[in-house]
Amino acid sequence: MNEISALPIERAKWPARGTARSVGIPAPAYRHGFSRSSYEGPSSFELPRLYLTPGDLMICREPCEVTTVLGSCVAVTFFSARLRLAAICHAMLPVPFCGNASSDFWEQRWKYVSYALDELIRHFLPTENSASDVEVKIFGGAHLLPTRDRLNSDGSIGSANVALARRLLAEAGFAIRACDVGGIAGRKVIFDTRSGAVHSRRLSQIGVAA
Repeated sequence: MNEISALPIERAKWPARGTARSVGIPAPAYRHGFSRSSYEGPSSFELPRLYLTPGDLMICREPCEVTTVLGSCVAVTFFSARLRLAAICHAMLPVPFCGNASSDFWEQRWKYVSYALDELIRHFLPTENSASDVEVKIFGGAHLLPTRDRLNSDGSIGSANVALARRLLAEAGFAIRACDVGGIAGRKVIFDTRSGAVHSRRLSQIGVAA
């Protein structure tokens, strides 16, 4: 896979509670953005390349490549061929710590695994859908920074992020199709929203991203 250039993306101004950033056609048509001709099979055109910043998420209805760099953070990808929908989050912490709420908390809520996964699970589990139709993969969670609280047995933010992501996904009925988590090195993750394929590469420099 070719190296991806990191394209800066302006942070969204969230207009309403529960509104998610999306790539493709305007909301609320979340499940109808992919044209069958461009969504299925090999493509002769190069996919648009986007960069996902820490503490953000994307819901994609048009084919693209999303890249992000992880350390102790965790990225979770969702892909449904039936819904023609893909999504990825880059969460930095498991849950908000006591006393760290601020006036712009709601705009920054997706930095937490609990809020980011709640948003994505909500989009991929409409009442008529089954979790078995959705491919879910987890990446990141390296052991780089200690937690302030004993959130996990080894005391690392990375392992706490992964543990909470696994629990929330299991409670929602999702099976994890693939994962690359833990260790002491960061990762570069490239997500192809057309096929759901994810390329994860370990980085030699420890602590390149939170």
